[in-house]
Amino acid sequence: MIASNEDIKGLSYWDFSPKIKLIVTQNIFAAKCFRMALMIGVVAMLGHAATIQPTHTILSLDYSNTDTTVGKTSQVNSLPFGASDFQTVGGGDVFYIFLVVNPGTMTFTATPAVGSGFDVALYLSNGNAIDNTGLGTGVFIGSDVGIEGDPDTFTIANLDPGTYYIGVDSFYSSGAIDSPNRHQGEYTLTVSGTAVLGDPFAPVPEPASWLTIGAGFVAIGLNRWRRG
Repeated sequence: MIASNEDIKGLSYWDFSPKIKLIVTQNIFAAKCFRMALMIGVVAMLGHAATIQPTHTILSLDYSNTDTTVGKTSQVNSLPFGASDFQTVGGGDVFYIFLVVNPGTMTFTATPAVGSGFDVALYLSNGNAIDNTGLGTGVFIGSDVGIEGDPDTFTIANLDPGTYYIGVDSFYSSGAIDSPNRHQGEYTLTVSGTAVLGDPFAPVPEPASWLTIGAGFVAIGLNRWRRG
C-alpha cells in the first residue's frame, strides 16, 4: 500500500523514519563532542596566557636569595584594595615563583641591604593576569609598613596547593633629594615554613595535547554516527 500525501503530511519525521531520529541524535552527539573539544582547547590556551614574569624559582624551604630591583621594570604598579598596607607599588619589581604541593605555614621577609635606603614592599599573587592599568589582580596579601631601610614581612598559616608569585617592589617610583634610593636597591628575600614545595615548571600537558584529547571525543561521536 502506498501512503497518500495526506497520510505523509500527518506524520512527524520521527514517525516517518526511526533511522532519521537515530542519525539526528548521533549528529547532535558529535556536535557536542566537537564543541567540547573547542572549549578544552580554549581553556588550555587561556591557562597558558602570560602573567607575571618571574626571575627566580623557589623549590624548597628554607629559602634565601639576594638580588636588586635596580634597573628592573615595573610589571605591577598597583594592588587590589585591602591586599596590603598601600595600593601603590610604582618601583621596579622582582618576582619569585613557587608551587605549593602540601599546605603549611610560610613566612616571607624582604630585608633591604644595610645603608641602601631602599623602601621595600612585599606581596603575594596567585598568578592572575596583570590588567591593562598595571593592577596585579591576583595579589591577595602583602606588607609595606616599614620606611626606608626597614624589612617587611608577613606569614600565611595555611597556603593552599597551587602556583604563587612573591613580589619585591616599592611604593615609590623614583627617588627624592633626601632619599635618592628609596624606590630601588639591593635586598635579601627569605622564605621559611612547613609547606612542601614542588617544581612549578614540571612538564604538564600542552594545549595541543588537550586539543588531541578533545579530538578523541569528536572521533567517538563520528564513529557512533557511522555505525548507526
